[in-house]
Amino acid sequence: MTTKYLWMCRSWKGWLLAFMLLLSYRGAAWAETLIQPQQVIAGLSTQMQQVLLQHQEQLRREPGAVFGLVEQILLPHVDFNRFSQLALGKHWRRATAEQQRAFARSFQRMLVRTYAAAFLEYRTWQIKFLPRPEGVKTGSDLVIRSQVLFPGIKPVEVFYRMHHTARGWQIYDVVLEGVSLSTSYRSSFDRIVRQRGLDGLIAHLDKHNRAREEALASK
Repeated sequence: MTTKYLWMCRSWKGWLLAFMLLLSYRGAAWAETLIQPQQVIAGLSTQMQQVLLQHQEQLRREPGAVFGLVEQILLPHVDFNRFSQLALGKHWRRATAEQQRAFARSFQRMLVRTYAAAFLEYRTWQIKFLPRPEGVKTGSDLVIRSQVLFPGIKPVEVFYRMHHTARGWQIYDVVLEGVSLSTSYRSSFDRIVRQRGLDGLIAHLDKHNRAREEALASK
């Protein structure tokens, strides 16, 4: 992995790219050939682009409004609870029910705010779905493989881990150039929990979320 990709994987901007890929689908003409989980990702692209276009004047005046727009669209298609369990790891099982709910809320807010901020940074990219490896059967838990094409650099591999729930196909992890988003967060969250406890981690996330909101509002 090149230095450029290591930076992308380890920095928050790298994860911005990963989430932005949900919106980067082009080529609706071949959407009928996609399996259902791929169609979910492609549909997110269309829906988000339409909403952003419709609200572009509002977003110029109130950049912070992007948080609500993004959350409304992502909520049905991302299993934030499962995402939260994976990111917190062993500490999820040790947490009280109230701590689990508080962490899941704060983590969801962080993901949405990190994702939404990408609209102000990245403009040009395309996504290409990759074929499933031979012998891999379609089941209720799949990895959707893709490449993301940015001008002037090597394609970036982004895999979406998805499972079928009562709400349909939902994303519960993103793997960028072989690095899992939930695993990456789990490592940093574990350090904070050992130093400050789980309540300290939740407070840390809340502070981070407020700072992101204030920074975007000041633009």
